[in-house]
Amino acid sequence: FLYTRHALQTIAEFDPKKHRALFLYVPFQNTHAPFEVPKQYVNTSVARQENKQTYLGMGSCMDQGIGNITAALKARGLWDNTLVVFSAE
Repeated sequence: FLYTRHALQTIAEFDPKKHRALFLYVPFQNTHAPFEVPKQYVNTSVARQENKQTYLGMGSCMDQGIGNITAALKARGLWDNTLVVFSAE
């Protein structure tokens, strides 16, 4: 939530008339230990096996954050000139 909140604030405050570009590095840590996620994201539709429900919920939480960032870029008219790169180790 912290990374998403910071990204959304940065997008909201960005002034394309003053700056030519906006660079955001958003290093989501959602799919790394510790395996914790708010209860509303726990995916109970899968077998309860070795934190699988929690791990899938962690991915869903991250997806929601990415969706919120994407929506903010579109709302500000920045999406058409945006490059998004996802990377995992």
